Parts: sequence; structure tokens; C-alpha cells
Amino acid sequence: MRFHFLVCAFALAVVQGCGGDGSRPTEKQIAQAKVEAESAMDELQQRLSKRLTEALSEGSPEQALDLCATVAREVTEEVAAEKGLVLRRTALRYRNPDNAPTAREREYLQKIQAMLASGDSMEEEKIRAAECSAVRTDDGGWEYHCFRPIFVKEVCTLCHGTEDQISPATREAISRHYPDDRATGFAVGDLRGAFSVRK
Repeated sequence: MRFHFLVCAFALAVVQGCGGDGSRPTEKQIAQAKVEAESAMDELQQRLSKRLTEALSEGSPEQALDLCATVAREVTEEVAAEKGLVLRRTALRYRNPDNAPTAREREYLQKIQAMLASGDSMEEEKIRAAECSAVRTDDGGWEYHCFRPIFVKEVCTLCHGTEDQISPATREAISRHYPDDRATGFAVGDLRGAFSVRK
């Protein structure tokens, strides 16, 4: 379980002309936003993976889940503060209600699901790549929204797999921390959620 949940929208603080005069950001600015967003997503994934690996090596999946309930959010907020942006993990089938998708995140996740369902192998690279766009804000400015999908790995099935893959103790821990959990029944390779970045 590599703590897959989606990343929201991302707006660079250094984007010249982005929202200042109302002019649409250039392709170059959007490309720069994508670079910054991917850096943040990579950093978050690496830190979460490291903490999860340490937790699993020191104890059971349910003990790792106990750690996740607090540490995953702390690490996400830590990276977001360092990068100066809004960073989230989200999913259509989320575990923590705080990770429920926004309308824009839901639209992105549903699009990726549809692409996966089409079975078109030509889409594979496109599906896995980060996607960024400039979005008009209510005040007439612009912000960047960047997303990247998260897929289920073998280790994820310890807490997100099918009924027979999750131990009774882990199921009890899930119920304790997340009584309205929607994030089980996944298989390796399934879309777990997405990283989402915004400022």
C-alpha cells in the first residue's frame, strides 16, 4: 500500500503573467508547472513509501495502518509546505473522507478509468503521465491543476486487496480508523487514485 490517493491542482507562485493581467498562461508556463508538480508528487511518493516500508518491516500491516492514519497526512502537508502548493491524494474509492475527490479530481479519475477500460495499449503511456492544465479562477486569474494516477502494487493488497488478502486484524484496524472505508477489493494494477496539485 504505497498510499495512493490523488494530488489536486497546482499553480506556480513564480508564473509570470498567470492571473496577474488575466492573460492565459503559455504552453511554456504550463510545462514548467508540470515539472514543479511532478517534483512534488515524486517527493511525496518517496517519503510515503519509505515510511510505509519502515512500518511494515517493524510490525504487521495493521500496525502500519495505525501509522498511516496520522503520518500520511502529516507527510503530505510537510511536502506541500516545502513546495509552496496544495498537494493531495484522492480517489473515487477513498478510505479517508478527507481524501474525497473534488469535482475536477473526480472528472480526471473517471477519465483515466474510461481509458483503462478501453484496453487500448497505445494509451498506456498517456494514462500514466502527469497531466497539467491552466484553469480560470472565479476572480479572473489562472491556476494550474496537475494530476498523476496511482496504481495498486502488490504490497498495497495487504490493506486494499480482496477479502481473502486482508487479515482479520487488518480489517479490524481499517474499521477502527475508517468506519466508512471504500478502499478494498483492489487488484494489482488497478487504479487506486491520484496525486493532485494546486496553488
